[in-house]
Amino acid sequence: MVNRRPPGWEITGRSAVSRKYANTQEFMDEVLHPSGARFSADDPFRPVSIRGIYDDEDNSSVIVVWDGQGTTRPDLYVARAPAA
Repeated sequence: MVNRRPPGWEITGRSAVSRKYANTQEFMDEVLHPSGARFSADDPFRPVSIRGIYDDEDNSSVIVVWDGQGTTRPDLYVARAPAA
């Protein structure tokens, strides 16, 4: 789950990127750009279906649950643990 609370971002869970980010630029530099670089330009990682969008006004958060797909670059090894 990614929570947007001004002025930063937070990814909850147990992944390597689960933590609070001070601002959008830090989030993009440390999460989005490195993650996107793992995928082929011909078939980048992208949302393919949205399961739900939830508005948590009490916490100034929007939660989007989605499924994605993409093809990793052939020169990379990507290990992924199953979701808990």
